[in-house]
Parts: sequence; C-alpha cells; structure tokens
Amino acid sequence: MNYRYVPSKPAEIRYLIWDIGGPIYQRNSQLDAAVLTEFYHAIHIIRGYSMEKAAQLYGAEYERTHRARESLIALTGKDCLNDCMDAVDVSAYLSRDAELECFLQGLRQNGIASIALTNGPMKFSQNVIKAVIGSDSFLYLIAAEELMNRVGVVKPSSEIFRYVMTKTGEPTPLAYLSIGDEPSKDLDPAIEVGMQAFILDRGDAILFEKLKGFF
Repeated sequence: MNYRYVPSKPAEIRYLIWDIGGPIYQRNSQLDAAVLTEFYHAIHIIRGYSMEKAAQLYGAEYERTHRARESLIALTGKDCLNDCMDAVDVSAYLSRDAELECFLQGLRQNGIASIALTNGPMKFSQNVIKAVIGSDSFLYLIAAEELMNRVGVVKPSSEIFRYVMTKTGEPTPLAYLSIGDEPSKDLDPAIEVGMQAFILDRGDAILFEKLKGFF
C-alpha cells in the first residue's frame, strides 16, 4: 500500500470524488471491446476502411495521442466519440453492485456526499451508474462535456479538482477524498490542491473493505 494514497484525516471528509472506471465498476474487457468496435465502425462508415484497417489506424493514432476523442477526430474529421459510446448497451456488460450501492447510501445518510468525476461523456457515464448502483447515488455527475465547457480541460489537470470545490461551495481541500485507480489522473492532481486520496480498483475486495473502514 502506498500511503500517499491513504487518507490522513478521514474524520474531516465530507465529499468523496469517484472516478467511474475502476472504482465504480471493475474494468471490463468485454465492455472495452464493445466501445472500440463502435469506434472502428465509425471510421469504417465515414472513411470506408475495412473494420480491420480501421482498428489498425485507431490503434496507431491512439498510441500517438493517448486520447480517444482526439484519435477519432483525426481519423474521421468528426467529434463522434459520444455517439459511439452512447451506442453501447452497458447493461449487457455490467451488473448491479449492491454492496457499493449500500455503502454510498450509508455515506449519504451520514452527511457525506459522493461526486462522480470522469473524462467520459455524460450519457455513457449515466448509463454506467444506472447499471451498477442506480441513478440517485451521486450529488453530482461531472463528465467531459461540463469539464470542457466550464474549465477547458479534463483530468489529469488539477484545475478539475478546484472546479469541484467551487461547485460544492466547500473551500476546504481536506474535506474531499478523491478515489481512483490511476494515480496520475485521479489522485496526484487532487493531492496537489490539498485533497486526500485513496487508490481503489473495485475488483480488489481488500482495498474496498479498507475504504469502508474509514467511515
């Protein structure tokens, strides 16, 4: 356990900031494949390449940019990421997580709010949350559209976490615990602004029990 990513003052926490992929649902290779298939299909339809060629081109472009949206724009000339991801039926790949749902409800009853913060598109993120824990589990769902419109950047910028504090009206960084499975995106930028952090992959039962133990 890296103790940089363990809350030092859990009693002060009033908001949990959750990344979605990883902490909310265990990363799912079948879901990832379904999303990629939609990307390849968009390239196939718009540019006329075979699905195999589209996959090769996307893989090379993503290796260069490390950003799905920019890769699709480069290959199709359109910002079609949201449409591609919205076409995926996430409920076919994800199941309800009653344990996580119960944990979030308990936090809410004790005056601790949860916020979902993601670089993913809004509708896809809403569908994931609905499939896994229900639609009323979060005070806010802050997705890519809002981040770009209000802040102009997405994670890993630390400005995202400052924006969360502005949105809630709570100015004390230690009142927040950022939860994610990618330290460079979810944890280090939060720590930079003074927040607490916890590393979590939903597939790790031991880490999840440790998280619950703080509350």
